[in-house]
Amino acid sequence: MKVLGSIKTIDEVGRVVIPKELRLKAGLVARTDVEVYAEKDRIILRRYRPGCAFCGSPENLVQWRDNYICRSCVEELKSENPGTPAQSVD
Repeated sequence: MKVLGSIKTIDEVGRVVIPKELRLKAGLVARTDVEVYAEKDRIILRRYRPGCAFCGSPENLVQWRDNYICRSCVEELKSENPGTPAQSVD
């Protein structure tokens, strides 16, 4: 990992400016969706790419409410006990 050698300050509302060099290298432009998560002592930022809510595949996605589901999983869900209502788990 290349170290830029600069220190950034977090502002009052939690924002930090990502240096232009890094944004260009990562292909991040204004309004790009990114994921932010923590891993040990690091905060990781990466371009958001939706994946299937069940298998994680980024291919052949359809949106259902706030989720993406791949066509393979949709077909698998359709084939398991078609017409049977889902059972609640108590």
